[in-house]
Amino acid sequence: MNDKKLTAIMHKENDIYVSFCPELNISSRGSDIEEAKSNLNEAVELFLVNASEEEVKKRYYGDTNQSSMNTAIGFIAGFFKQKSMLNFNVICI
Repeated sequence: MNDKKLTAIMHKENDIYVSFCPELNISSRGSDIEEAKSNLNEAVELFLVNASEEEVKKRYYGDTNQSSMNTAIGFIAGFFKQKSMLNFNVICI
């Protein structure tokens, strides 16, 4: 068996957590982070069990690299009234 480490990106949208695996372009969701991650794991496993080898190769983007960065943002469309710092993770595919 060839284990592959995949990325799970999670963020909150209203009352749910959305999870995303960029390597395979698969998403899921849950009521909390753990459920979202578990549901994503299940979705990825179901895809890998049911998809042909050709489909898996077609959808697999390869390894991702993740890092954090800070950027200064100013006034944008009336949203920000003063300069502030935005801290976020960058996923490079």
